[in-house]
Amino acid sequence: MKQFGPQQTVVHLFAWYPPNLALAFMNRRQLLSTALCLVVIAGLCAVFVPFVASLAPAEGADLKLPHIDVSSLRSGQYRMVITNRSFGFGAETLLVIKDGAGALHVFTVSTKDGAVVLPDNHWWRWGALCKDFGPTLTGGLVAPDAVLSCHDLDAPDWQKTENRWALSGKNLGRYTDDMPAPVYVFEEPYIVIGKRG
Repeated sequence: MKQFGPQQTVVHLFAWYPPNLALAFMNRRQLLSTALCLVVIAGLCAVFVPFVASLAPAEGADLKLPHIDVSSLRSGQYRMVITNRSFGFGAETLLVIKDGAGALHVFTVSTKDGAVVLPDNHWWRWGALCKDFGPTLTGGLVAPDAVLSCHDLDAPDWQKTENRWALSGKNLGRYTDDMPAPVYVFEEPYIVIGKRG
């Protein structure tokens, strides 16, 4: 019987074992690199799963958003509603208009001491205060071609021509921004401000 040295014995004992194809062609460095990559991928998955889950709105988050009841708002009427949030230079106030066709138009304005803070070209710049802001009315109802503007008798001429908006929110002057409109959904009888549909 042929005698084997210690090294030869090890080789001889495992020579009959069927090789694992993935490990047969890897040396220790490749094996370590592969294992490290798998651990890193598993760690990234473990980190990103809670992160992605946290992006979903929290339960009850919708209840904290302003809910404006528009069930009593008839076609041709409008309402100014002050929310509990701030906007611009004062309280966030929503101008909610239901036109003659029954379509809703919702805009956000800033109010200070009961007056609307008009823009100085941009809504982020303080302009004049307007005590009577809203759409033009015909027979007490919002006209089909209504214009949103300040109806104060002492409003300057430049303001009467520049600070005017169509019901679409588009500015009818030359330099002033369009009316800011909030994101909202209609969940009868409420419009929920800040909720995406």
